[in-house]
Parts: sequence; structure tokens; C-alpha cells
Amino acid sequence: MSQLQYTSDSLPTSEQFRQQLREANEHYDALDTLLSLQRELIALETKYGTTSEVAYQRYQAGEAGDDIELMWWVGRYRQYMQLKTG
Repeated sequence: MSQLQYTSDSLPTSEQFRQQLREANEHYDALDTLLSLQRELIALETKYGTTSEVAYQRYQAGEAGDDIELMWWVGRYRQYMQLKTG
């Protein structure tokens, strides 16, 4: 999974950013992304002893709180499901 990462000291020009974005899109592989997300979800499921689906349902029902890692987990699960069904 290709990621563009910058710091305040390494911001690209708009043209450099466009070029980097084009290159990232050319090298994008949905299967690699899906597998990477799956590994992340498995690690969280192991850590918390529940499935991503159950964690997502609890979050949607307002039963899981607003812990930053949980919200990140829910976002990754949504992305995983989008790729898997898309």
C-alpha cells in the first residue's frame, strides 16, 4: 500500500504532489491494500478478543465509547468492507 507522508519540513510543491499522487495511483494494488487491512484487523481482534464486525456494531450502537484506537479500528473496518464488496 503506497502512502504519501509529509512533515512541515518536507511539504512538496503542488506539482510535486500531483506527480507523487499520479505515481501512487499507478502503483495502487487493491489486493495488497485489502490484505494489509486484514492483517491490521486481525491484530486488533486478537488484542481486544472480539471480531471487527462486533466492534463495529457496538460502535454504531453507541456502546463502545470514543477511544481513538476504536475509532481508527472502525475506520479501517469500513475501508476493508468497501474494498471487499466494491
